[in-house]
Amino acid sequence: MNFYAISLPILIVLHLIEGVALVWLLVLRYKLGREDNAPLRDAMSRLYRYAVDGVLPAPPRTTRRRWLMAEALFSLTRHLSLLSVDERRQLGHRCSLIYHLLKDAEHSDGVAQSEALQLLSVIPLDDKSVERLARTVPAEPMGQLYRMLILIVYSPDRVTEIIDSDGLHLSGYLVPRLVARLEECRVVLPVRSLLATGALLPSLVALRVVARYELGDYWEEVFEALQSPHREVRMAAIKTLAVLGVTIDRRVVEATAAMSVAERREVLRIFLREGYSAMALQPLSDAEASIGSPLAEYAVCRTLSRKRTLVKTL
Repeated sequence: MNFYAISLPILIVLHLIEGVALVWLLVLRYKLGREDNAPLRDAMSRLYRYAVDGVLPAPPRTTRRRWLMAEALFSLTRHLSLLSVDERRQLGHRCSLIYHLLKDAEHSDGVAQSEALQLLSVIPLDDKSVERLARTVPAEPMGQLYRMLILIVYSPDRVTEIIDSDGLHLSGYLVPRLVARLEECRVVLPVRSLLATGALLPSLVALRVVARYELGDYWEEVFEALQSPHREVRMAAIKTLAVLGVTIDRRVVEATAAMSVAERREVLRIFLREGYSAMALQPLSDAEASIGSPLAEYAVCRTLSRKRTLVKTL
């Protein structure tokens, strides 16, 4: 009886101490977390105010805070691209941003390197910085894209040469992003010079520009691209011709003759998506019928199916 009378209060006190210790640890962890995030939140808020209102933030005094500001700028690439050249140059030097990003681009890899190159593609750089970046060899496709963008913006008169020589390993799916970023940077792309190289990436870039802005003055050059040895260029030329609304002639028929059935069906679908009628696609249908292809009636069937669908929805 005496044992239980003594042990019960002791157990209650121990549980209370344990609860107080647990609460204290949670509060301490919360405070530490807030202290760690406070400089980053402060840097982010000042940078957003600068990007939106033009209020230049004061330069951080410590290396850690300058680094946090550099990291915060990663999310402001779009905003920075809207600023003037002088404002971006001033911000890059004032926050020691260029120093940190160059260090990341040279000594990091993967996503960290790509992010550094992405922001460096927005901030104006001097000759020495561009030379250092030209020696980097990013492994990530996005890193390769932004490295090329930096070199083009620095030397816009060499755009054809840079795309031809530095874009050997750049994936085709990044071409729309490259063209869009070059447009933001106000770089004029010489379409005829790019197509004249006959290389894969320059041709894809040129065809993307023609299709994006529907440049009808280049339709003859686009027809010539149908003879390219690269399948990606031939398909891009087909898409560009469809966007331009050109008349299908023997050149299109001859270019598609060596394609597989799946590729020829994709060609028909491309023209149909751009509003071509079964009559306009008759040269392709006749070519399919001459070899007994199952695609001979493809255009007619798809057109009739589309009409039935429209009637049902009315």
